[in-house]
Amino acid sequence: MTYEQIESEGKKYPVRYGFWALNQFCKVCGLTLADLGKLESQMQPEHAIGLVWAGLKDGHRKAKLSFDLSLDDIADLIDEDAQLITKCMTVFGKHQQNDSKTEKKNNRKQTKGRK
Repeated sequence: MTYEQIESEGKKYPVRYGFWALNQFCKVCGLTLADLGKLESQMQPEHAIGLVWAGLKDGHRKAKLSFDLSLDDIADLIDEDAQLITKCMTVFGKHQQNDSKTEKKNNRKQTKGRK
């Protein structure tokens, strides 16, 4: 999985939601992987900020760029561009779908190999 570029206030940012991003998000928000499934119905502002931050941080890591934005900086970016959350959530959804498709494909290969 590679990163995607999103634009906010005329600046482009690499965004990626791999397992490392999920790890960082869980750490910063004090969540577990089991809690992720509940976020759709129970997302708090701190979760939205953390999710954007983790995706940008992982995108920068994958693009081999430095990343020095704090959670406060991300909140300020969201204040300037409320669509930033939607843009990142769109990438998050795509990356989770891609992970799911890859997992299903790998499971089919493993099943075929057992026959």
